[in-house]
Amino acid sequence: MSNFDWSGAREAFEHALQLDPSNSNAQFSVAHLSLSTGSTDDGLHRFQQLLQARPLNLLERRYIARVLYYAGRLDEAEATIHVVLQVNPSFPAAHYELGRILLARGQVPQAVQEFESEKSSSWTLLGLPLGYHAQGRTADANAALQKMVDNSAAPNFRSPRRTPTSATLTRHLPGSIAQSRCAIRIQWLRGDPLLRNLTRDPRYAALLRRLNLPS
Repeated sequence: MSNFDWSGAREAFEHALQLDPSNSNAQFSVAHLSLSTGSTDDGLHRFQQLLQARPLNLLERRYIARVLYYAGRLDEAEATIHVVLQVNPSFPAAHYELGRILLARGQVPQAVQEFESEKSSSWTLLGLPLGYHAQGRTADANAALQKMVDNSAAPNFRSPRRTPTSATLTRHLPGSIAQSRCAIRIQWLRGDPLLRNLTRDPRYAALLRRLNLPS
Protein backbone atom coordinates (compact mmCIF):
# COMPACT_ATOMS: atom_id res chain seq x y z
CA MET A 1 0.00 0.00 0.00
CA SER A 2 3.02 2.26 -0.40
CA ASN A 3 1.24 3.97 -3.34
CA PHE A 4 -1.82 4.60 -1.13
CA ASP A 5 -4.12 2.59 -3.40
CA TRP A 6 -6.59 1.80 -0.62
CA SER A 7 -9.39 0.70 -3.01
CA GLY A 8 -7.03 -1.68 -4.78
CA ALA A 9 -5.86 -3.04 -1.46
CA ARG A 10 -9.43 -3.56 -0.30
CA GLU A 11 -10.34 -5.37 -3.53
CA ALA A 12 -7.34 -7.67 -3.03
CA PHE A 13 -8.30 -8.46 0.55
CA GLU A 14 -11.96 -8.96 -0.38
CA HIS A 15 -10.84 -11.37 -3.10
CA ALA A 16 -8.74 -13.23 -0.53
CA LEU A 17 -11.83 -13.54 1.67
CA GLN A 18 -13.84 -14.94 -1.24
CA LEU A 19 -11.20 -17.63 -1.61
CA ASP A 20 -10.86 -18.19 2.12
CA PRO A 21 -13.57 -16.58 4.31
CA SER A 22 -11.69 -17.61 7.46
CA ASN A 23 -8.52 -15.75 6.52
CA SER A 24 -7.98 -13.72 9.69
CA ASN A 25 -5.25 -11.51 8.18
CA ALA A 26 -7.55 -10.45 5.35
CA GLN A 27 -10.44 -9.87 7.79
CA PHE A 28 -8.22 -7.70 9.97
CA SER A 29 -6.98 -5.68 6.98
CA VAL A 30 -10.51 -5.08 5.69
CA ALA A 31 -11.54 -3.87 9.16
CA HIS A 32 -8.62 -1.42 9.09
CA LEU A 33 -9.54 -0.16 5.64
CA SER A 34 -13.22 0.14 6.53
CA LEU A 35 -12.36 2.52 9.35
CA SER A 36 -9.72 4.51 7.50
CA THR A 37 -11.47 4.95 4.17
CA GLY A 38 -15.09 4.50 5.18
CA SER A 39 -16.96 5.11 8.41
CA THR A 40 -16.21 4.57 12.07
CA ASP A 41 -19.38 2.51 12.44
CA ASP A 42 -18.39 0.16 9.64
CA GLY A 43 -14.86 -0.24 11.00
CA LEU A 44 -16.18 -0.91 14.50
CA HIS A 45 -18.67 -3.47 13.20
CA ARG A 46 -15.94 -5.38 11.38
CA PHE A 47 -13.58 -5.39 14.35
CA GLN A 48 -16.44 -6.60 16.57
CA GLN A 49 -17.13 -9.43 14.13
CA LEU A 50 -13.48 -10.44 14.39
CA LEU A 51 -13.64 -10.42 18.18
CA GLN A 52 -16.80 -12.53 18.24
CA ALA A 53 -14.92 -15.24 16.38
CA ARG A 54 -11.83 -14.88 18.59
CA PRO A 55 -12.94 -13.44 21.96
CA LEU A 56 -9.51 -13.98 23.54
CA ASN A 57 -7.65 -11.96 20.89
CA LEU A 58 -6.28 -8.96 22.79
CA LEU A 59 -5.00 -7.17 19.68
CA GLU A 60 -8.46 -7.01 18.15
CA ARG A 61 -9.94 -5.89 21.47
CA ARG A 62 -7.30 -3.16 21.68
CA TYR A 63 -8.24 -1.95 18.21
CA ILE A 64 -11.91 -1.85 19.19
CA ALA A 65 -10.92 0.45 22.08
CA ARG A 66 -9.10 2.66 19.57
CA VAL A 67 -12.07 2.81 17.21
CA LEU A 68 -14.35 3.75 20.11
CA TYR A 69 -11.87 6.48 21.07
CA TYR A 70 -11.96 7.82 17.51
CA ALA A 71 -15.75 7.81 17.69
CA GLY A 72 -15.70 9.83 20.91
CA ARG A 73 -17.24 6.97 22.90
CA LEU A 74 -14.72 7.34 25.70
CA ASP A 75 -16.48 5.35 28.44
CA GLU A 76 -16.79 2.32 26.16
CA ALA A 77 -13.22 2.77 24.95
CA GLU A 78 -11.90 2.85 28.51
CA ALA A 79 -13.91 -0.21 29.56
CA THR A 80 -12.63 -2.12 26.54
CA ILE A 81 -8.95 -1.29 27.07
CA HIS A 82 -9.26 -2.12 30.78
CA VAL A 83 -10.23 -5.67 29.79
CA VAL A 84 -6.99 -5.92 27.81
CA LEU A 85 -4.95 -4.63 30.75
CA GLN A 86 -6.66 -6.98 33.18
CA VAL A 87 -5.66 -9.96 31.05
CA ASN A 88 -2.17 -8.67 30.26
CA PRO A 89 -0.95 -5.48 32.00
CA SER A 90 2.06 -5.38 29.66
CA PHE A 91 0.18 -5.79 26.38
CA PRO A 92 1.84 -3.49 23.80
CA ALA A 93 0.16 -0.08 23.38
CA ALA A 94 -2.58 -0.80 25.93
CA HIS A 95 -1.35 1.85 28.40
CA TYR A 96 -0.79 4.21 25.46
CA GLU A 97 -4.39 3.76 24.29
CA LEU A 98 -5.69 4.34 27.82
CA GLY A 99 -3.49 7.42 28.12
CA ARG A 100 -5.02 8.96 25.00
CA ILE A 101 -8.53 8.24 26.29
CA LEU A 102 -7.73 9.95 29.60
CA LEU A 103 -6.10 12.86 27.76
CA ALA A 104 -9.28 13.33 25.71
CA ARG A 105 -11.19 13.54 29.02
CA GLY A 106 -8.84 16.16 30.41
CA GLN A 107 -7.42 13.77 33.02
CA VAL A 108 -3.87 14.84 32.21
CA PRO A 109 -1.88 13.53 35.24
CA GLN A 110 -3.53 10.12 34.91
CA ALA A 111 -2.82 10.12 31.17
CA VAL A 112 0.88 10.84 31.76
CA GLN A 113 1.01 8.04 34.30
CA GLU A 114 -0.34 5.64 31.69
CA PHE A 115 2.14 6.82 29.04
CA GLU A 116 4.98 6.33 31.54
CA SER A 117 3.64 2.85 32.39
CA GLU A 118 3.71 1.70 28.77
CA LYS A 119 6.09 -1.25 28.44
CA SER A 120 6.63 -0.95 24.70
CA SER A 121 9.30 1.69 24.10
CA SER A 122 7.97 2.71 20.68
CA TRP A 123 4.53 3.48 22.12
CA THR A 124 6.10 5.30 25.07
CA LEU A 125 7.91 7.53 22.58
CA LEU A 126 4.57 8.46 21.03
CA GLY A 127 2.73 9.05 24.27
CA LEU A 128 5.12 11.07 26.42
CA PRO A 129 5.31 14.19 24.18
CA LEU A 130 1.51 14.36 24.24
CA GLY A 131 1.26 14.01 27.99
CA TYR A 132 4.08 16.38 28.90
CA HIS A 133 2.77 19.01 26.49
CA ALA A 134 -0.71 18.76 28.03
CA GLN A 135 0.87 19.28 31.48
CA GLY A 136 2.65 22.42 30.30
CA ARG A 137 6.05 20.79 30.84
CA THR A 138 7.57 22.41 27.77
CA ALA A 139 11.18 21.33 28.30
CA ASP A 140 10.17 17.72 29.02
CA ALA A 141 7.76 17.71 26.06
CA ASN A 142 10.45 19.03 23.70
CA ALA A 143 12.97 16.47 24.96
CA ALA A 144 10.47 13.65 24.56
CA LEU A 145 9.53 14.90 21.10
CA GLN A 146 13.20 15.08 20.11
CA LYS A 147 13.69 11.49 21.27
CA MET A 148 10.67 10.41 19.21
CA VAL A 149 12.03 12.25 16.16
CA ASP A 150 15.50 10.75 16.58
CA ASN A 151 13.96 7.28 16.64
CA SER A 152 11.56 7.92 13.76
CA ALA A 153 11.77 5.76 10.65
CA ALA A 154 11.13 8.89 8.57
CA PRO A 155 14.48 10.58 7.85
CA ASN A 156 12.94 14.01 7.29
CA PHE A 157 11.84 14.05 10.92
CA ARG A 158 15.41 13.74 12.21
CA SER A 159 16.94 17.01 13.35
CA PRO A 160 19.51 16.35 16.10
CA ARG A 161 20.86 19.91 16.16
CA ARG A 162 17.66 21.58 17.28
CA THR A 163 14.41 20.75 19.00
CA PRO A 164 11.66 20.24 16.41
CA THR A 165 8.72 22.59 16.52
CA SER A 166 5.19 21.86 15.36
CA ALA A 167 5.86 24.08 12.34
CA THR A 168 8.92 22.00 11.45
CA LEU A 169 6.97 18.77 11.74
CA THR A 170 4.10 20.16 9.64
CA ARG A 171 6.50 21.28 6.93
CA HIS A 172 8.28 17.93 6.75
CA LEU A 173 5.26 15.69 7.25
CA PRO A 174 4.41 15.14 3.55
CA GLY A 175 7.98 14.24 2.65
CA SER A 176 8.34 11.93 5.61
CA ILE A 177 5.10 10.19 4.77
CA ALA A 178 6.24 9.71 1.20
CA GLN A 179 9.30 7.86 2.50
CA SER A 180 7.45 5.89 5.15
CA ARG A 181 7.01 2.17 4.78
CA CYS A 182 4.31 2.08 7.44
CA ALA A 183 1.26 2.72 5.28
CA ILE A 184 -1.00 0.93 7.74
CA ARG A 185 -0.16 3.62 10.34
CA ILE A 186 -0.69 6.47 7.89
CA GLN A 187 -4.33 5.44 7.64
CA TRP A 188 -4.90 6.64 11.20
CA LEU A 189 -4.20 10.26 10.23
CA ARG A 190 -7.79 10.57 9.06
CA GLY A 191 -10.11 11.34 11.92
CA ASP A 192 -7.42 11.29 14.60
CA PRO A 193 -8.88 13.24 17.54
CA LEU A 194 -5.44 14.71 18.22
CA LEU A 195 -5.50 16.37 14.80
CA ARG A 196 -8.95 17.94 15.03
CA ASN A 197 -7.51 21.41 15.48
CA LEU A 198 -5.83 21.00 12.08
CA THR A 199 -8.85 19.86 10.09
CA ARG A 200 -9.72 23.38 8.92
CA ASP A 201 -6.20 23.98 7.66
CA PRO A 202 -6.14 23.62 3.84
CA ARG A 203 -2.84 21.73 4.14
CA TYR A 204 -4.59 18.98 6.11
CA ALA A 205 -7.16 18.44 3.37
CA ALA A 206 -4.36 18.54 0.78
CA LEU A 207 -2.46 15.89 2.72
CA LEU A 208 -5.50 13.61 2.84
CA ARG A 209 -5.90 14.01 -0.93
CA ARG A 210 -2.25 13.13 -1.42
CA LEU A 211 -2.82 9.97 0.60
CA ASN A 212 -6.03 9.15 -1.32
CA LEU A 213 -7.98 9.32 1.91
CA PRO A 214 -11.47 10.88 2.07
CA SER A 215 -11.71 14.19 3.90
